[in-house]
Amino acid sequence: MSVETIIQSAPRITETMIAARFWASVDVRRRHECWPWQKASRNGYGVFHPTKGETVGAHRFALEIALGRPLAEGMQARHLVCDNPPCCNPAHLAEGTNADNVADMVGKSRQARGSMKSRLAEADIVSMRERAAQGALLADLAVEYGIAPSLVTMIVRGQRWKHAGGPITLTYRKASA
Repeated sequence: MSVETIIQSAPRITETMIAARFWASVDVRRRHECWPWQKASRNGYGVFHPTKGETVGAHRFALEIALGRPLAEGMQARHLVCDNPPCCNPAHLAEGTNADNVADMVGKSRQARGSMKSRLAEADIVSMRERAAQGALLADLAVEYGIAPSLVTMIVRGQRWKHAGGPITLTYRKASA
């Protein structure tokens, strides 16, 4: 919901009052620094409640105040300078599409890799691949990392965790039957 819509839905509250309440919740620092949101957040991004029952992203609200208008239909507030979710510094923000935001994320290698629920880190994958290439038994690696032997096989072959480093091994030692 845009600042303009919120103001129209609550005529007794002025735009200046809402903006003042908003900026009171931001740690405003020097122009080049991040200005972190100091109140509630969701997934690291600040959330602001301009009126009862209304919720808007704090960085979006900051950008709309700075622009003096609501963001265009389908547009988002993007963190261009800092990639810091709680930052509300308008100098760090820009209006853009979801595709722009995703392109920023990929270009800066900020996208999730592997599984967020994974018990393995990229360093584990590299180590596992290196050890498999040196002849370690896949069954031993599976026990050590607490994962299924079939997953170890897919990891060392490069079928899983494709983005991670380490040697891809197509021939390896299995436990003898």
